[in-house]
Amino acid sequence: MSFTGHSLLCLLLLLVTQVCSQKITTVSDSVDTKRSHRPRTWTEHGCSICDCRYDERTVNCSNRNFSQGLPPPSSFPVQDVLAFVFTNANVSFIEKDYFLPFLNLQNIYGTRNRLSSPFLLPPSIKKLQLRENCVSSM
Repeated sequence: MSFTGHSLLCLLLLLVTQVCSQKITTVSDSVDTKRSHRPRTWTEHGCSICDCRYDERTVNCSNRNFSQGLPPPSSFPVQDVLAFVFTNANVSFIEKDYFLPFLNLQNIYGTRNRLSSPFLLPPSIKKLQLRENCVSSM
């Protein structure tokens, strides 16, 4: 069987596409394996400060000491984040327009902090959870 240059290239592309599209499901499906498949926007941002989970499109800044404020929105891939979690993070203040750059943000979980002033929410928000804070209105 002989292949022309074009048909060999097509066969190679088909093979690479099939290999790359297969979902690897192993018992040791580690974070490193998942990180290698993340888009560049999730590996180049503030994911060393907070836990970024591309598969869930979540930024989790929980259980850290952010008494000086959360990392700036520009630290994260704001267009891709669906959920932002900062539970028990010692946050006392959030800039009024902090969450507005997160265009697709649907859920904010900020339980057990020291928040006392309201902040603006993007129109995409579906769930806001701020229990155990001092915020009286939004």
